Amino acid sequence: EPLLDSESIEHVASVVAERGADAWWELSTAELLPPSRAHQADQWARGTDTLDVWFDSGCSWAAMKARRQQGPCPISAGDAA
Repeated sequence: EPLLDSESIEHVASVVAERGADAWWELSTAELLPPSRAHQADQWARGTDTLDVWFDSGCSWAAMKARRQQGPCPISAGDAA
């Protein structure tokens, strides 16, 4: 079951904002959990199948929207639907 409470989401978002998306792969599970849950690191496993795809897609979309560029649009692979 995914851990999707606001504290955990906000913590991961701040880690990624500070260290970049590679933090997901470089940091330990305890470091990716908010401090109040770090002691539970052995009970959680980070996902490896979707964060990078959706993060990259979202960043591409946001960058294009921010620049109001028109042109080629990033398209996800069929298996990402």
